[in-house]
Amino acid sequence: MASASFRLRFGPHFSHQWPPYPLRSSHNATNFGERTLRETAIPETEDRDWQRLDKWLWCARFMRQRSDCTALVARGSIRINRQATDKAHARLRIGDVLTVPVHGSVRVVRVVALAARRGPTAEARTLYEEIS
Repeated sequence: MASASFRLRFGPHFSHQWPPYPLRSSHNATNFGERTLRETAIPETEDRDWQRLDKWLWCARFMRQRSDCTALVARGSIRINRQATDKAHARLRIGDVLTVPVHGSVRVVRVVALAARRGPTAEARTLYEEIS
């Protein structure tokens, strides 16, 4: 029960318990460690079926920093399967053909694999094959 001074300041409708509403089930102590479908679905799906364009370019070592990859995509100069894109979050899948202008030349590559991490150069070269 709330004290008399608390009731005078905040009114009788407030109680001493906080928060005044029930928490979501994913935050309760009984479900500690469990994740809801919404919290897990996107990252797991992204790693298996598709990957963000800027992340893949960074892992394939087209640029040194991921922010540079994002800026390259934002300029609208990259094409995925002949379609120009300016979205860094564009979904990239195995088999897609990328046209990438890098360092004064245009590289056309086919995506062979999605990246699990940004590894050494030899590992990055296994993510794609040069078409021209």
